[in-house]
Amino acid sequence: MNGIKELGESTQIVTISDDHYMSVWEATNQKLLSTVYQPAIPTALEVTKDGNTSFIGTVIGACRAYDLQDRSKPRLVMQ
Repeated sequence: MNGIKELGESTQIVTISDDHYMSVWEATNQKLLSTVYQPAIPTALEVTKDGNTSFIGTVIGACRAYDLQDRSKPRLVMQ
């Protein structure tokens, strides 16, 4: 696990790890809601205050932003 952040005031979290995935979870029952493969190992994670956008930095210096409004289908909005 390289990072974990709460998603706004919800009971959901987002994580990044060495397995190259960003994952969205429901914390109350540990249910995996979605995953997104990252081509390079993610090393940095930030989330907007409302929890609707995540920013991921990778070991090679790439940065991606994901729209998390639909937590079951994160959408890449910037690379």
